[in-house]
Amino acid sequence: MSDPHDIAARPALPARRDARLTFALAATVGSIAVYCLALCILAPEPLGDEATHLHVIRSLLRGDWAPAARLPMLPTYHLVVAPLVYLGGESLAAARVANAIIATIMLGLAALCVRRLQPDCPAAALLHVAWCPLVFPLTAINHTDALSLCFLIGVLAAHVRGLRLAAGATLLVATLVRQTNAVWALFFIAWDVLEAAHRAPAGERTPRGIASHGARACRLSWPYFVAPAMLLSAVLVFGRYSVGGDALNGPAFNVAQFYLLAIHVTAWGLPLWLPRLWEAIRTRWSPALSRPWRAALVVAFAGLMVVGFRNPHAWNREFWDLRNAPLLLMQTSLGARIALAVVLAAVLPVIVRFYAEQPRRGVLLAAWIAALVGLAPQFLAEPRYYAFALVLVNLLTVHGACDSRRLAAWYAASSIALACVACLTGRQYGGVW
Repeated sequence: MSDPHDIAARPALPARRDARLTFALAATVGSIAVYCLALCILAPEPLGDEATHLHVIRSLLRGDWAPAARLPMLPTYHLVVAPLVYLGGESLAAARVANAIIATIMLGLAALCVRRLQPDCPAAALLHVAWCPLVFPLTAINHTDALSLCFLIGVLAAHVRGLRLAAGATLLVATLVRQTNAVWALFFIAWDVLEAAHRAPAGERTPRGIASHGARACRLSWPYFVAPAMLLSAVLVFGRYSVGGDALNGPAFNVAQFYLLAIHVTAWGLPLWLPRLWEAIRTRWSPALSRPWRAALVVAFAGLMVVGFRNPHAWNREFWDLRNAPLLLMQTSLGARIALAVVLAAVLPVIVRFYAEQPRRGVLLAAWIAALVGLAPQFLAEPRYYAFALVLVNLLTVHGACDSRRLAAWYAASSIALACVACLTGRQYGGVW
């Protein structure tokens, strides 16, 4: 197996793996095209926020910037897709096709990433990106998500090739699409520091030596500081980090965000967690829980999950969005909260152990921390906000061949189901994520 830390100079993939990667790229692009066509035929009306974004695009094409000024983000996405929408008669279908094209570019960039990060199973790794259940439903929707993901994966593609200036510039553009993308600067800087510490000669792996190498890595990572500096400057000058929009989109802490994150990480990783959970139950849990303090810790965690739940955001209490279903169930049913607490108390230790045993565990920890920091000010609980985090974690995780196949199959089945929900039940006041 290739050294997971050695990403700077990887040899070309063997012909067989390269052919599989090409086939996977063609299959995923084809699946997005089919989804886009099905969505335009079966759900021709705007889905969720599509109507708002289409109105802004049409207004910009007429030279009217007033609707754009009321958005919670800069109109970068709208300016990017406006020419294609204009060529398509300013229709919703044209906007969806534009997003499918952007998603195709995103997959091309992801293919560059998997060549460096997952040289032993690049095809499966690309499937994990394209068919990630948090990503695939958004690849043909008139939202900012496809463009945001495209730029963030572009940052990753430049980073793994050592192109720090290009990566920093791309992160700046990603921040212009969605302000909270600036938080990923923390991750890429931390990655550079961790890699510098890993490459330090054995004689210099003292606290002082590691600090010296880390400081040097920070200096080389200066392009990543530009995006957060720009965002901080905007906050200091304008008193806010959003442009306009509803007050409900303002920054505020929402504990439901983290419940939803735990649910999605658990649900979409079931092929990984279930075998390990069963193994843990058979071999480790009985003696581990025989100690009273450990059993008490598990019970206390589950109890905290039950009593700590809140669902304060009005938009998370609307029944028509699929994302709200688990939150509404927990809000209205004590039994559901108890069941979730028991499941998470059982699964989360397995998840933590899985990532702690990974070769890139330090980088993975940095990715999860950056994701949590980015979620902290997001008042609306939305899975879209950590779609890139899940993609990034999958790209950094070393999976066995069996795990890779199981995860790809689970992702494919889940994405098909979610695409059907979007096509058959979607409407303006509704959606998947």
